[in-house]
Amino acid sequence: MFQTKNIFLVLLTIGVILSGFMIVLLNLQPRIIVRNENGNSFDGFMSDVIAIKMDRNGYPRTELLSPTFHYYRTKDNITIDKPRMLINPDNLHVDGLSITADQAIAFLTTKTIHLYRNVIITRNQNKHSPKTKFLTSALTIEPDQNKAYTHRQVTIIQPENTLTAKGLRANLKTGVISFVSHASGEFNPNTN
Repeated sequence: MFQTKNIFLVLLTIGVILSGFMIVLLNLQPRIIVRNENGNSFDGFMSDVIAIKMDRNGYPRTELLSPTFHYYRTKDNITIDKPRMLINPDNLHVDGLSITADQAIAFLTTKTIHLYRNVIITRNQNKHSPKTKFLTSALTIEPDQNKAYTHRQVTIIQPENTLTAKGLRANLKTGVISFVSHASGEFNPNTN
């Protein structure tokens, strides 16, 4: 009788402690707040967002950071303030890209992300090439197809080199970036 009563008290204590932890954990989860049904206002939002997509081996493939997301149910999209994306190719021999912009919109039905206003793509320096920045006003990313593109003017900046082009295509899996047309500028091969 004494052991049964002690076991019951131990189990009751453990239950109370686990319930307390569950309440704390539920309060730490991101919150989505629903607003009215008006088509011009958002239906929900998240703040301090960090979204990570893992690759087959459990390593971060794509990271998206933003101070706020706004969800619009009637438009089936999400607006993203000050997005910062880190894209790590599957190929370990290819450097990742960092992409920032003032705004972005994610279209949920087509699974595309359109970044606009002050879009900056950065590829860090490696043993084969210097740090490179690509500046443009808009960029569309199709993560499932591993591609990014723009038809807008692009400025490519490396130490001692500046090029401009109209349009850009990037293969996010291989890291190869191509310029569509009207490329011009100065390239100093002695800077590498």
